[in-house]
Amino acid sequence: MTTNVQSDAVSIPSGGARPPSVGAVHVTTDRLTSSYCNVATVNSTREEVVLSLGINQDWDRASPELQVALLKRIVMSPHGAKRFQQRLAQVLAEYERRHGELQV
Repeated sequence: MTTNVQSDAVSIPSGGARPPSVGAVHVTTDRLTSSYCNVATVNSTREEVVLSLGINQDWDRASPELQVALLKRIVMSPHGAKRFQQRLAQVLAEYERRHGELQV
């Protein structure tokens, strides 16, 4: 499946404007999969930011050990991670406007 999206739905390089050589953005979802995640770790090097995502499998809070299965790893450039952080902040701000402030 191919979907046409508005430019604000796709992370645009810094400066905010789409380069003149870029036409419409076509997003394919043929290989898209969904995964639930309730654990995330983030690390970085000079060249990349790494998100490791997984599931806390230990529902017994009295257990002395925590069982976490890391299932997905996403590697981004620092610039891509910064754009992701900005977009995530926008989405969470809109969520809180609709549903109330999240307490963490």
